Amino acid sequence: MKSNKGITIIKLTVLIILIIMLVAIILTYFQGIPQKIDIAYKTVTKKIDISKEIEENEKLMGATDVKGEGITINILDGNDLIHQEDLIILIDELKNSGSQAISINDQRIINSTYIFCDGSVILIDGVKIGNPFTIKAIGNSETIYGALTRNKGYVETLEKAGIDIKIEKNDEITIFKTNKDISSNYSVDANKIERLYKSNKIVGKSTVTGKGLEIVVEENESKLSALSFLQIVNDLNSAGAEAISINGQRITNMTDMMDISGTYILINSSPIKAPYIIDVIGNQEKIESTLNYNNSYITKIKSKGNNVDIYRIRNVKIDEYVQKRDQNKMLTDYLNV
Repeated sequence: MKSNKGITIIKLTVLIILIIMLVAIILTYFQGIPQKIDIAYKTVTKKIDISKEIEENEKLMGATDVKGEGITINILDGNDLIHQEDLIILIDELKNSGSQAISINDQRIINSTYIFCDGSVILIDGVKIGNPFTIKAIGNSETIYGALTRNKGYVETLEKAGIDIKIEKNDEITIFKTNKDISSNYSVDANKIERLYKSNKIVGKSTVTGKGLEIVVEENESKLSALSFLQIVNDLNSAGAEAISINGQRITNMTDMMDISGTYILINSSPIKAPYIIDVIGNQEKIESTLNYNNSYITKIKSKGNNVDIYRIRNVKIDEYVQKRDQNKMLTDYLNV
C-alpha cells in the first residue's frame, strides 16, 4: 500500500509540474493578445495608420536612418580629457533641448545605449570610438544651438578645460540606424500588428511587465544628482535592461534629467525626490551583478553613506511614458527617412 501511495504522489507531482509548464507556455504564446486585438481594431476602423505608427516607432528606436535639420558638434580633445561622463552629460543636454535623434562618431544613441571608458578610447554599445568626436543631433537647430552655447553650459565648461569645440547649425544632416540589436524578439519581418505591439513596448508607449529588480535608494550622507541617475541608467543598460523607470517615470530614448536648485531632480519634466525607487526589467542575475561591481555607480552611492536595497521581483510593472508639461519625448517631426 505504501508503495502504491508513493507512486501516486510521484504521479501527482509530475502532473502538477506538467500543468505549470503548460500554463507557462500558453501565457507566453498568448502574451499581449488584448493589446494586439486593440491594435487590429484601431487599424480596421482607421483610428490609426499602422504603417505610420511603426515608422514613427522605428525612428525612435533607431532602427532606421533619419535625416533632418540639426547641429553638428566637433570636439578635438588633444589631451584625452573627454570621458564617458562628459559624453553622457552632453547627450542629456541635447535631449533636454529637444533633439530627436543623436549619434556620436556615427554610433546611434538609442534607449539602451551605454558608454564606458577603456583607456584612451570610449566604448559606445561595445564599439570603440576615439578622438576627435563628431556628435550629430536632429531637431530645431536654433533651439539646440542656443542651449549648447549658453553661459555656464557644459560646452563652456569643456572649453575652459582646454578642449576645442566647434558647433555648426545644419539644414540637413543624416544619422544612421543603430548597429546594435534593439531587442532579441523584435523583427522588421514580423507582421505589422506584432511589430507595432513590440515597438510600442520598446519605445515606452505601452506598459511592460516581467522579471527584474527594484532598487530603493535612501539619501543619508550625500545627495544624489541628475548625473547620478544618468550613470545608474548607463550601468543598467550595460547589463541589458529591457525597461527602466525611476519613481514611476519611464526612461525613454529621449528622456532628460535636470537638477533644480539642489532641491529636486526633473526626469521627463517631472520632479522626483528621495526615496528613489528604480524599477528595471531584465536578467536579474546579470543586472544585480553589474550593480554590485566595485566601479558601478550604485557601489559609489553606497560608499558615500547612502542606503541602497536591491530586491528581486518576479513581476515588475513599468508603466508607459506619459507626457508632462510641454516636453513630448515621443516627437519625430524633425526626422525624415
